[in-house]
Amino acid sequence: MSYDELFRKRCQAEAALASAQGKNLRQSERVLLTLPIRISGAEEYGKEFVEEGHTVDVSRQGATIMVDRELRPGQNIKIQRIGYSRKPWLRSSAK
Repeated sequence: MSYDELFRKRCQAEAALASAQGKNLRQSERVLLTLPIRISGAEEYGKEFVEEGHTVDVSRQGATIMVDRELRPGQNIKIQRIGYSRKPWLRSSAK
């Protein structure tokens, strides 16, 4: 294979990668939505906490939230929308 052919294949591969990265690969669209929330759970050593915060965006699969405390990836927390009685259990995917 000639240098020109290798160069062309590499350019095609880079273009395909850039195109894939530019696409939204999420299962559902995120919607910018600020809602007041209350989170509760247990710290690493079992001490329970309750804290208020808010959503940044939401989708069918989850939400981005803002709170003052650091959450661990996989940490079980309860998130309740303030003023709404439903209380789902969620797992943190904090990075």
